[in-house]
Amino acid sequence: MASDYPYYLLKPQFFYSHKKSYQREALTYIDQHYQPGDAVYVYWNNLSGYRLYKLMYNFKYNAIEGTDQRLKSKDYADYYHNLSPDFNKFKKAKRVWLVYNTEFITDIGDMIDSPAWYYRVSPDARLVQELSKTYQPSLQFSGTDVTVQLLELK
Repeated sequence: MASDYPYYLLKPQFFYSHKKSYQREALTYIDQHYQPGDAVYVYWNNLSGYRLYKLMYNFKYNAIEGTDQRLKSKDYADYYHNLSPDFNKFKKAKRVWLVYNTEFITDIGDMIDSPAWYYRVSPDARLVQELSKTYQPSLQFSGTDVTVQLLELK
């Protein structure tokens, strides 16, 4: 309604807040806290956001772009085995920034909830659990659609 306009002018964060993406804020958060020797790993489900903002901003870091191994895997053990080449790219880093999307857990063109084994549990929680075998979660930035976690070597 027209009477709502002054409210949204004073509080623009509430205007279409369900359409707000926090990609820029998340990726600049990393840039502000990044230290030499850190690795940044962008999970496959957030690559489009990273690639867009990488073109727009001059980040201090170049992220390791995660690969999507879901359809090549039969279960989580096989999945993480297939992701090991990704993980090996940051295995010597003492600090790893993990970036994943919490809204888009399927890729464009995917059948919803396929493969079924991948979606039986929260995929992002499972990813953090897997990386927590080696790394301790530390700092975190969360928006409605993206999460950044700093993982530090145990």
